[in-house]
Amino acid sequence: MPKSIKGEETKRRIFEAAKELFLLNGYHKTSILSIAKKAKTSPAAFYQYFSDKNSVFEIILEAFISNFILTIEDTLSTNFALEKKLRFFLKKSFERLWDSRGEFKVFREAEFIDLNLAMLFELSICESLEKSHFSFGRKFDQKTIFWFLLGPLFYIGSYWILLRSEPVPEEIIDDLIFFYLNGISSEIFHVDEKVFKQLPLYYGNFEENEKRGKKTKIRLMESAELLFGTKGYYSTTVWEISSKSDVSIGTFYIYFESKKDILNNLSMETSKSFRHFLSINIKDYEDIRNQEIAGFNAFLTYFQIHSNMYGIIREAEFIDPKISLNYYDSVRQSYYKALELAEKKNQIFSNNLISLSFILMGLGHYMGNSLLILQKKKSEDFEIYLKPISDLIINGINKTCSGG
Repeated sequence: MPKSIKGEETKRRIFEAAKELFLLNGYHKTSILSIAKKAKTSPAAFYQYFSDKNSVFEIILEAFISNFILTIEDTLSTNFALEKKLRFFLKKSFERLWDSRGEFKVFREAEFIDLNLAMLFELSICESLEKSHFSFGRKFDQKTIFWFLLGPLFYIGSYWILLRSEPVPEEIIDDLIFFYLNGISSEIFHVDEKVFKQLPLYYGNFEENEKRGKKTKIRLMESAELLFGTKGYYSTTVWEISSKSDVSIGTFYIYFESKKDILNNLSMETSKSFRHFLSINIKDYEDIRNQEIAGFNAFLTYFQIHSNMYGIIREAEFIDPKISLNYYDSVRQSYYKALELAEKKNQIFSNNLISLSFILMGLGHYMGNSLLILQKKKSEDFEIYLKPISDLIINGINKTCSGG
């Protein structure tokens, strides 16, 4: 512990330098040497105040989590009417994320690195929602409320604040409030029970590539998917990928320029494969409102098998944001086209469809992370969780809780 004013100042500089570098480069690319250099001190001085890089990381995380939970409790426990309460909650939450964007990025990365932390955060949020006595006027499980409220919020916050380095625009907040209150449907709509049916598991569609003599490339990608998913990108070497595929390192470089190149290929293949599986499982439903919930079911089923890729795409945010952006943009564009068609048929509100795409993807992302990564749920369990949240997605708080 610092024993002087000078020592306190040195510790503060180290801490602020770490936050800035974690925001700029991420956890893995930030070294103790770079932190010390940024703080205008020495690595030896760093070790006077912190045992290692992770100890700084943990302090930043504790502060972020504590402050965000306080934001939830302070805003959702007010006596405001629901719409005003939601606006207050969103504005304060996005302000908190923007003002502490260094800590926010640390949290996003830590959430991927440490699943125990992610689970603890989710439980803490659910406890805060309960402590705030926040409800929609009808009893919902706290996790349903967590996915519905916080999923879009964190996804939108990550996109604007971390990927675009901009505060979340006011009109996006308006769109999010509109969704919370009204859902996607222009009238009360009850989805077809068939959308919840258990789907056959899907392992991918590699047959065409195999016919083209690309079995070696496929083996390399499958090995990379397993190793990146279990060890992480930074802890996996090209030699390990090649060895697991029973090929030489030279053969690896025939197909891929680098480890990042195979990551990019995995991301693109996953996007293509997932969208193919999605199209198969929504084609029998003409109404977008049925398609939407059937799509969530397909999403959970697909990534139950490809849970490694789910984690890899998350990790790509901190390796090369372009890879992550390309993946999410490809999925969002297909979302947008379906919503645009539904708007013309008057099945959904004529609203900002780009915002709605982000909202639905964020909701699905956090539901998937909770059910697939943290809880390891299987496809036979999905209906239990999809049914209650489907009401909110389709009809919003107002129509769902009005008894319609």
